[in-house]
Amino acid sequence: MGLQDNDYLLSDEQAVGATAISTVVPDMGPLTAGNTGVNLGALADLWIRIVVRGTVASGGGSATVTFTVETDDNVGLSSAATALTTAAIAQATLVDNYVVMSQALPDFAWQQFVGVRYTVASGPLTGDSAFSAYIGTQPFVMKQHPNDLDFE
Repeated sequence: MGLQDNDYLLSDEQAVGATAISTVVPDMGPLTAGNTGVNLGALADLWIRIVVRGTVASGGGSATVTFTVETDDNVGLSSAATALTTAAIAQATLVDNYVVMSQALPDFAWQQFVGVRYTVASGPLTGDSAFSAYIGTQPFVMKQHPNDLDFE
């Protein structure tokens, strides 16, 4: 991937027990008069990747997580529009390094703020339940190094 801009590192091994939004919700710039949206793909396609970090567990073992990429006019994503979503994914599927989503961001009516929402049902999640989410300008390729997993 080349250089990774921390402004687009939405979650860095973010611990999630209950429904939450990414720890970083970048400001893509205010809309100016007459502008109805932010063109996130103006210079290059943007890609999102969401990966499980750690072992996701739940008290009853039946929790699911739905992942959504959202945009809103406020940093809290309180009235957000959903650009991408997954089905509810069973806790047992969410193992360390499982790639939840890796795809280009779609043409969409993007607003000022962009983030990821982790919606937990039949939770809470326990243990090492964490997720990382990144936005980049190229598709992500995982390369296993002896002591770590890197995105390139």
